Amino acid sequence: MNLKVLYFFIFSLNVSFVWSQKSPLDSMTYHDIESYIKTSKSDSIKKKYAQYFLLKAKREKNTIKIADGFYHLSDMHTHTPLAVIYADSILSLNIDKKEASYPAKAYLQKGIQLYYLSKNSEALENYLKANEYYSISKNDYGQLCVKHYIGLLKNSIDEPKESLKIFRKNLLFFNDKEKQVKHQKQYLKSIFALADSYNRNGLLDSAEVINKRGLLESIQNKERYLYPFFLLSYGITKNYKEEYNLAIDSLLKGTRLLKNKTIAIADGNLFLYKAYKGNMQHATAIEYLKKNDSIYKKSPEIILQAKESYELLLKYYKDKNDNENYLKAIESLLAIDSKLKTNQGDLSQKIVHKYEIPLLLSEKERLISDLNEINFFNKKKVTALVILTLLLLFFTFYFYKKNITNKKRFDSLMNEYKEKEKDKEKSNGDEKEDIQLVKNTITTTGLPEELVQDILNKLEIFEKSNKFIKNKYTLNILAKELKTNSSYLSKVINSSKQVNFANYLNKLRVEYAIDKLKNNKSFRNYTVQAIAEDVGFNKAQSFSKSFQKQTGFSITYFIKQLQLSS
Repeated sequence: MNLKVLYFFIFSLNVSFVWSQKSPLDSMTYHDIESYIKTSKSDSIKKKYAQYFLLKAKREKNTIKIADGFYHLSDMHTHTPLAVIYADSILSLNIDKKEASYPAKAYLQKGIQLYYLSKNSEALENYLKANEYYSISKNDYGQLCVKHYIGLLKNSIDEPKESLKIFRKNLLFFNDKEKQVKHQKQYLKSIFALADSYNRNGLLDSAEVINKRGLLESIQNKERYLYPFFLLSYGITKNYKEEYNLAIDSLLKGTRLLKNKTIAIADGNLFLYKAYKGNMQHATAIEYLKKNDSIYKKSPEIILQAKESYELLLKYYKDKNDNENYLKAIESLLAIDSKLKTNQGDLSQKIVHKYEIPLLLSEKERLISDLNEINFFNKKKVTALVILTLLLLFFTFYFYKKNITNKKRFDSLMNEYKEKEKDKEKSNGDEKEDIQLVKNTITTTGLPEELVQDILNKLEIFEKSNKFIKNKYTLNILAKELKTNSSYLSKVINSSKQVNFANYLNKLRVEYAIDKLKNNKSFRNYTVQAIAEDVGFNKAQSFSKSFQKQTGFSITYFIKQLQLSS
């Protein structure tokens, strides 16, 4: 028998036994029991009250309260498979009342718990069902909650800019103080999501401001809801700002306050490694990667944090020549990569097709309906609504066109590189083209022929040696290395390469990255930061920007296409 089903069966037996017993709790109302659930500091006591809540509801055959009882138990077993089973128990009740909070609330809860277990595609399907029911009942708050978790899914597939749009808009919903009080937990979730999103997008000053707001708001909450998470987020911001002592202090406090939140603890460990490493405390830093190794073995759902941890461990074991642990880290990383492919699927496309486009079409239909009710003599308003409808239709198909354009650019790039490889095999260079290049360079720079030829020859050697992947190079350094004048070198590069020195280096590095990603499958498993450093860039952001400018699509899109085609 499945372990989760067995556990649930045992719980059901316990409930059946208690059912037959009289209890001093019999005189309590549902409201009284829920108050104890909310205020009790003991998890075991909370669970007992939740079990009694469910028992009372079953005795009274109150379907909505039975659903509430299962919901409480699902919440108490959050981040575990049992939480999903309790959510399914609500759905098995077949509640189909448009005015009720169920089944939408149950679908959303199931989706949240599947997300915590890294089953993102399944989570999305349940979010979509929840949104469908919330739309029917015109529940704006419920739809906001769905958007919140769609935003988290977008983070998991590396679409931080899209997530930021969602979380900014969601927080605007809580400008009303009454809504902040009524939906206090979701209000705090929205603040945290926005702070985390600012971190992911490198908007660190904004992240710091929102984190401080979150810390203040969570302290004022009776349960101090999300307080440890805000500490972690604040520590992450400080780590990015290279204020390592403050980062370590905040991250340590946050992880100590967290109990069973393995994903958050793993995230904290990852940034503690980075902060200690930034503080030059390498021996302490590596221990936090090893902690994530232990967590992953016990809780395989932390695949995203574990992936980056193992990538960093690989480098550490390689430098130490620890082949045994190096091999283990490789095996773990391959297992994680396989899980990511299975769990994620083409999640980005699913979100667009199943959530965003239907949302736009729904909005379009609403606008058309409104048009029928408008005073037709008010031509200006009618025209404005028509234009808005057309704009919505335009954005509906924008996603399709974007995917098609990127695919064409990718195929074109691959063909271009195949042709280059064929040309290299046939000949080391066309003498006529080389002579013409020298003549053109002499004409545009006004430099002597011998000098131009010498610099071009040295640049060719420099390019073939792949020295450009070292991030030490400036115009002056390369000029000294090539034993020439920096002014002459700049003129020759500008004329012969048709770019300035900085763009010349970036172009070489991007081409090197493309070649390495195309021919080395393991290189595709690196983070963008690791790839950037490997090819000579200091920051992932500058590498991504150069890659996009040169190819027309993002580095993450390129890697995904390579993986799909391999």
